[in-house]
Amino acid sequence: MGRNRFFKIRNYLHAVNNLEVSDEEQKRDKLWKVRPIITSFHNAVLRLPREENVSIDKQMIPFSGKVAIRQYVPRKPNPTGLKNYVLASKNGTILDFEIYQGKITNFPEDVEKKNLGAGGRAVLRLSETCSPGTNIYFDRSFTSVTLLDKLREKGISGTGTTMSNRFPKVGFPTDYELKKLGRGIIKTKVRDNKKVALVRWMDNKAITMASSAHSINPIHQCRRYSRPDLQYLNVPQPDVVRRYNEFMEGVDLLCYHKTKK
Repeated sequence: MGRNRFFKIRNYLHAVNNLEVSDEEQKRDKLWKVRPIITSFHNAVLRLPREENVSIDKQMIPFSGKVAIRQYVPRKPNPTGLKNYVLASKNGTILDFEIYQGKITNFPEDVEKKNLGAGGRAVLRLSETCSPGTNIYFDRSFTSVTLLDKLREKGISGTGTTMSNRFPKVGFPTDYELKKLGRGIIKTKVRDNKKVALVRWMDNKAITMASSAHSINPIHQCRRYSRPDLQYLNVPQPDVVRRYNEFMEGVDLLCYHKTKK
């Protein structure tokens, strides 16, 4: 079958009978036209074995057609499409997902008014399929101390990058002060109950991490090129950064392949 014929036939495929879907169901689920396909795939990934270290991130499903939930997210390989929150293993296997539909997305309600935001609620939703003892890694759009506390109540640890200005009372040095101290400088603060650690590390730029599982020890060594010395040097690296770099790539390994005519 030719490529054009395949796409022509695909344009006329339907997953549901429109007359059998009520108006209430259409309002409750903006993906009702393809819901059977999504449900079938979702049930398949839920049968996969869970891993101890997983990551959560946003993924864009490329789509330029007319749909109410289409979004534009800059700095993504496919910035236009449907935003999908994905739970993935280290090697890029999808373990769970939730397509964002705005206010009607299947996220847990923030009944305690903790201001978790869509990102924090997405992590709580995807963590429902994780067993106690799981370590979840995510980026700064998800990370908050409130989220780490909520995960810890479920026996799950969380680790993510964050922004230092979210913790103004911690007393971390500024980016300028860290840069003067030199690459490899590590500063850490641990909460009184010793359940959450904040780590600030100077690499090419200052990096701030929050974790309920890892801190600075053991200290690792990473190779960085020094322009003044014209050679590679060993730079101290905290354990939380090493762990994050090791397990956070899962969702990034998912990709879409374009075809050429």
